[in-house]
Amino acid sequence: MFRSFKFEKIKRWYARYERFLIPGALVFGILVDTTTFRYINLSLAFTILFIHLVLSLSAITFMHVYDTVLATYEKQFLRYIRLFSPLLLQFSFGALLSGFLIFYGFGGSFGVSWPFLLLIVFLMVSNDLLKKYYLQLTVHASVYFFILFSYSALVLPHILKQMSVGIFILSGVLSLVLMFLYITLLARYIPQVKEKKQTLITSILLVATLMNVFYFTNIIPPIPLTLRDIGVYHSVSRDPQTGQYRLLTEVLSLSDRLRLYPPIASKDSVFVFSSVFAPADLRTNIIHHWQYYDSKTQKWVSAGRPSFPMIGGRDQGYRGYSRNTVFPGLWRVSVETPRGQVVGRIRFRVTQSYNPPLLREEVR
Repeated sequence: MFRSFKFEKIKRWYARYERFLIPGALVFGILVDTTTFRYINLSLAFTILFIHLVLSLSAITFMHVYDTVLATYEKQFLRYIRLFSPLLLQFSFGALLSGFLIFYGFGGSFGVSWPFLLLIVFLMVSNDLLKKYYLQLTVHASVYFFILFSYSALVLPHILKQMSVGIFILSGVLSLVLMFLYITLLARYIPQVKEKKQTLITSILLVATLMNVFYFTNIIPPIPLTLRDIGVYHSVSRDPQTGQYRLLTEVLSLSDRLRLYPPIASKDSVFVFSSVFAPADLRTNIIHHWQYYDSKTQKWVSAGRPSFPMIGGRDQGYRGYSRNTVFPGLWRVSVETPRGQVVGRIRFRVTQSYNPPLLREEVR
């Protein structure tokens, strides 16, 4: 009797503050990620995300099994677990989604990848706004599949040491198989799941389709590549003894550096230097896609796509540069993968100057 009274009291307290506890757990998961991922290596970060995958799936499973099968059992500890399972779920979802935002956010250009990144942000903030929908198994399964697919696409290139369309397709197939096995197993014990199995499968296939559309339109960033550094310079040279690059950059005022297209004075050609991080032993090609803006057609026109091979493993990123003949106007150079995924981008305005610009040397 006393235990039942105590549980009801805690339950009332939880119901009273639930609108703060649920988003609070989500925010706590985000803060844990953004704090710890700065100081740990990739393997440990992936392991932490995997633990959250297991925790969130356990919370989803227990919540729906309890509501349909175990609710009649007079087990006090099960009632407590059910009461606080949504907090565990939101904590793990928050950690997973923020982790993806960190990895995918640094792995591409926002101007290209913003639909995918905004989808992650939407899932992070919609838990409280769409609370009644988030209680449904269909929504739980769809969000979890999106997370599982995103995790697989993030980790498999790191494990297999390569990037390709086949790796992404393998990520999707693996995620689909695991989700179908999970739904089939759950349907054995929960009659409602068996009734909704077709709806669950349809929703998961829709998410899979969306992910493939994002990937084959190059909206999903080229994980695990990350742009560490990029700049436009008057001269780039490499010291064969030290391996260091010496870069001559134009001295700009603060207002010029803050412009969307910072100016660079040149009469003939400029250099773009980039540094791209990739896991150890991952090999691929990096492309510098030069484009200028044609004011007559109001379109970007390609001006060359020089490429060079890269090998992952260097913490500061694999360094490379390209040179191109330029003329006054707006320019941009995208750092791309062979299939056109944008790792990062730099924009600048070429201006003519009859006086030599003030330059300084940088070392990379």
